[in-house]
Amino acid sequence: MSSKKILQEPAARYFLEVVRSGSISEAASRLNVASSAISRQIAKLEASLDTLLFERTARGMQPSAAGELLAAYALRVQMDSDRLFR
Repeated sequence: MSSKKILQEPAARYFLEVVRSGSISEAASRLNVASSAISRQIAKLEASLDTLLFERTARGMQPSAAGELLAAYALRVQMDSDRLFR
């Protein structure tokens, strides 16, 4: 694994919002960004990790096992960051 940062903004924020909402379009609405911007960031993140982070179904997007692990990590980082900058 390279030393480059994999989970950077805005990818981290977009990823977590898709996990929370279960939908790219809902995440885009909540974040006030284009759906295509979120789709691109998710695709880049999946490519950089060489794994699928979501199961795409007719009912929306559900995190894969790898997505669940990344979501737990990203949430911890976000919470630590929030505490640090209070």
